[in-house]
Amino acid sequence: IQFNYGFFKLETLADLLNEQIDSGRVICVVLHSTNDPVHAPNKKLSRLVPALGRCHRLLVHSPNDMNRLKAYGLVDNVALFPHGIFDHSPKVKARMNSKFIVASYGFFLPHKGLIELIEAVFLLKSEGFEMQLKMVNAEYPVAESAATIASAWEIIDRYGLGDDITLYTSYLEEEASFNLLADADLVVFPYQETGESSSAAVRYGLATRKPVAVTPLDIFEDVSGVVHILPGPSPSEIAQGIMAIASRLKANDPDALTIQSTADIWRSQHYYSIVGERLHNMICALNQISTLVELENV
Repeated sequence: IQFNYGFFKLETLADLLNEQIDSGRVICVVLHSTNDPVHAPNKKLSRLVPALGRCHRLLVHSPNDMNRLKAYGLVDNVALFPHGIFDHSPKVKARMNSKFIVASYGFFLPHKGLIELIEAVFLLKSEGFEMQLKMVNAEYPVAESAATIASAWEIIDRYGLGDDITLYTSYLEEEASFNLLADADLVVFPYQETGESSSAAVRYGLATRKPVAVTPLDIFEDVSGVVHILPGPSPSEIAQGIMAIASRLKANDPDALTIQSTADIWRSQHYYSIVGERLHNMICALNQISTLVELENV
């Protein structure tokens, strides 16, 4: 079961977990967040603790998640398990211009920092920094996504950035998205504060094998050694970070090269084909253990 606060009524989920365990099924829960959402005060992880304690395995993505579960007394059935990345072999794409190309990726939602990124482009243009921004950010089927896209267009028009920024807001299959990202010099994830524990979108950026930059938030804790860290989430900090990273990449700075080589190793360990097999083996082992326990109780 893939757990996200927004997908479930917690009491109903607790009933489901208990019913399945009572039926003899092996239950693994992947918790994509353990941080109770501020905007939904009725959703407290504590309501799930008795049922989670009965599950055969709880998988989390960060040490912070493990510590939160430990505070609830959930230890023995908890394991750290990484998000995977798409198995992708990038195609070399010819460059059409000499401008520094920045790309963004993921759903067009307020906490993704995309408005701040557009404002950062305006600041960079004002400084004479030659760049192009490709926003591969699909509209999500909620009103706030459409409103954020409308705000993005309004800011682009207001600042006269129509020739500098291209928006792709239709939902695209992975390969189509990767094709749009293929000529990027840097893929940026300028997230603002969020309660999520790990980002799936940043893994698509890493799968392109392009340099990736993120804001200094906990959601990127599990990729901190393989990405460039922006100074902060504000437009000025994003602009400052992009300019500094561009300079380091152009100069083949040793630190930048180290990040890329470390990212290559990280990718080889996190492809879906790798972590999928690991998850499969874990589930098979849990099932075998459960079967042996049942036989012993006969």
